[in-house]
Amino acid sequence: MLHTPVYDTKARAFCGPTAIAAVTGTPISKVHKMVRRLRADKEREWRGRVLNGGRVKDLLGRRMPVKGMHNRELVEIMRRLGFKVKHARWPVPGRRTETLQAFCEDRGHMGPFIVNVTGHYVAVSHGMICDTLKRTPVPFAEYPKLRSRVKAFWQFA
Repeated sequence: MLHTPVYDTKARAFCGPTAIAAVTGTPISKVHKMVRRLRADKEREWRGRVLNGGRVKDLLGRRMPVKGMHNRELVEIMRRLGFKVKHARWPVPGRRTETLQAFCEDRGHMGPFIVNVTGHYVAVSHGMICDTLKRTPVPFAEYPKLRSRVKAFWQFA
């Protein structure tokens, strides 16, 4: 079952953190904090030093917004929240993919899944779908963007 994401931050919640919050029930602010910490850790690993005291900041000294996420970041955040990948399909260049509607019909009764559809993440589980468009889990029939192509998906346990 999907949780209703808790939007407890002033910053706009984008699709990656919303999908994570819908699957885990973790508030958006905690997901943002974990993503920033993960990015600071990666910065330290790549450059051997920590910029701005380990916080990812913009030129004005403000915390960077969590907008786009990479697939590996999403899976790592889910792992840190205690969820294991039960089944996954990563993008394969040149392979024609199924639509989100076909994915929901075939696998939508199972879950929870986080699905990457052409640059966007949605959470799917037990006949419900959740993303930033609706902000709460809704039945598949009420979701307007089912023609999008599935690039990758992860089922979590």
